[in-house]
Amino acid sequence: AIIITSADKVGITLADGTTNTLTDGKTYADTSAKAPNACVFSKDDLSINGNGTLNVNANFHNGIDTSNDLKLVSGTINVTAKNHALKGNDSVSVFGGTITVNGGNDGIKSDTEGEADKGFFYMNGGTLDVTAVDDGIQAVTSIRIDSGSVSFHVQDDATNCDGSIAIAEGVVK
Repeated sequence: AIIITSADKVGITLADGTTNTLTDGKTYADTSAKAPNACVFSKDDLSINGNGTLNVNANFHNGIDTSNDLKLVSGTINVTAKNHALKGNDSVSVFGGTITVNGGNDGIKSDTEGEADKGFFYMNGGTLDVTAVDDGIQAVTSIRIDSGSVSFHVQDDATNCDGSIAIAEGVVK
């Protein structure tokens, strides 16, 4: 539904009192390795903020996917995806808002390898409810949750990381 092919940083602002719904098709014309594979796809940094609601229904593959950093700052964000609900290759960060994700594979994934400052998940505020067939949060270098509230409903691991995992006491419900 949204494809961002070239930008330094992109922001999506959810206007107060609005409900915005994005739904993609079950098939895409271009399924090559470098082609867009998400209902909201960005080749660059993507931030979502505001006080409205965003519903993402990803029927093909991933829900919200960026080749770089994905930042969720505020708003109500609901993502249901055939594969990963949220994917930031370099990072996924949550700073606020109410986020509900349902992934047919991982709920949240960050998988850039070989660079210490990439491939991580970070949360400092907000409410996160993760449902996934595989892992709730999967990251390569680190998973760090300083504050907020997180609920997991997963069939495999709540968190999966080859690097470090640091979760503040009382955050996971």
